[in-house]
This record gives sequence, C-alpha cells and structure tokens, in this order.
Amino acid sequence: MHIFINKEKTEIIPDMIAADLAKKLNLTAPHQALAVEINGEFKDLTTVLKNEDQIRFVDFSEKAGKEIFWHT
Repeated sequence: MHIFINKEKTEIIPDMIAADLAKKLNLTAPHQALAVEINGEFKDLTTVLKNEDQIRFVDFSEKAGKEIFWHT
C-alpha cells in the first residue's frame, strides 16, 4: 500500500492513521503537524490513510494551520 506525500511515493501499512505517519516522519512537535490535507481536503490526524491518497501535513506556520489550531 502506498500514498504520496508532497508528490513523493511512500509505502505505508494498511489502516495507518495520519498521526502514525507523522511520527514515522519525525513530525512529532505540535507545530510540525496539526492536521493533514488528504486529496485536497483538511482532516484531523486520526484519519485512516487509503491507498494512493495524496497527502500534505499542515503546520502552524501556514494560514490554514493557524485556522485549524484556533478552531480546535
């Protein structure tokens, strides 16, 4: 099973959630991965990743990250 992170193909295990992938990529600080954008839609880090998803982690340095942070 694989996904694309910033257009780079990455192998993952079935039923992996975005938080587990963030940990695998050492994005463990809250300012590094507040949420994930999956196929153009913002989701929380408990979302299960599916084969061939296009993902991008959202952090606090961007406008969307700040909006997500202040909304939660």
